[in-house]
Amino acid sequence: MRKALLRFPILTSVLFSVVASYPLFLASAYAVRIQESFGVSKSQWGWAAAAYFAAGSLGSFQLGKLVDRFGTRFGGLVASVGGAASLLIIGVTTRHWALVVLALALTGFSNVAGQVASNRIVGAYVETGRQGVGFGAKQAAVPLGALVAGLVATFAVTAGVEWRTVFLLSAIGSLGLAGVAPEFGAVLPEDRRSAAGVGADARCLIALSVAGAMFGATGNALAVLVVDAFETVGYSQSAAASVLAFGSAAAVVGRVLAGWIVDRRGSSGFSELIAIVVLGVVGFTTLAVAGTSVPLLVIGVALGFAAGWGWPAIIYLVTARNSTAPPATSTGFVITGVFFGAVIGPPLLATIAERFNYPAAWATAALMAAAGIVGIVLSRAWSVVQAA
Repeated sequence: MRKALLRFPILTSVLFSVVASYPLFLASAYAVRIQESFGVSKSQWGWAAAAYFAAGSLGSFQLGKLVDRFGTRFGGLVASVGGAASLLIIGVTTRHWALVVLALALTGFSNVAGQVASNRIVGAYVETGRQGVGFGAKQAAVPLGALVAGLVATFAVTAGVEWRTVFLLSAIGSLGLAGVAPEFGAVLPEDRRSAAGVGADARCLIALSVAGAMFGATGNALAVLVVDAFETVGYSQSAAASVLAFGSAAAVVGRVLAGWIVDRRGSSGFSELIAIVVLGVVGFTTLAVAGTSVPLLVIGVALGFAAGWGWPAIIYLVTARNSTAPPATSTGFVITGVFFGAVIGPPLLATIAERFNYPAAWATAALMAAAGIVGIVLSRAWSVVQAA
């Protein structure tokens, strides 16, 4: 199995991403059961989920450097063992809510290890002309992790399996990656980057990280709030959930398609990143002015998810392609900003929606995403790598 994965680096990066993101999505699938078991409110659950992103933000840069130093197998081991430990903690803890919060934070940390290892695989072991699709597939694997978790939860409920048992069995399954995680050898001949820090790229990567914070805030807020937003304007719970499914599918398509376009053009990716975020701004703006208009709401959701939440593949491609630092180190630096945005975005826009309305929240999201474009323009100007 390990030797087979070495021959398919894009598939391996997808596997790493699914395993790394699965624990949080499984916890989300059982959010109501967990809240009932521990007697906590929705807001307490929300803050526990925020611990996931906070831990990921704090640990991403250091984990990126460690993965570039010790290799992709190290990242896979941290992702699988850390994920298994968090699933085990949630599965066996019966009284102490703080341990659940700790487990979700551990999940955020282990998820980043898997993500930066995936970024290294695509950035250093996939041919330049296929890296766009590679990053697109790798980022599309995150919603795939949500799909797997949802299917597992649905099957377990149908079969009458108690939720704690599902977590314990999933912990065993997560350890499976530890046994098959491959260690890729020498990087491609054209990859001459050293394991030095990001000093030469500091301004470029800081600008990308700040932009990523803006995009992470708005994209994740859209995914978190869209169901409630549609119920607010009169849609049923099932219809609103269908909107989320439609949007998630659009995000998967948007991530892969954007990467494919960069591959076709053979560019640095900056122009495509700006273009996709501009489309995201249009999507958020459309949602802000849509009211109850079905056509406008459909357009807003499609553009909001496909572009406003479809940028991750391109921002990591841009980072890896336009940095003199190795892929895991440079993308780990940018993930710091992306995850920080994911911490502050949903509660900020939810508060605006609660105090005013959802059109105001979507308008704020449009302004935040537009502000992030400034960071992309600056990062291109400050890049020391002059790509086409």
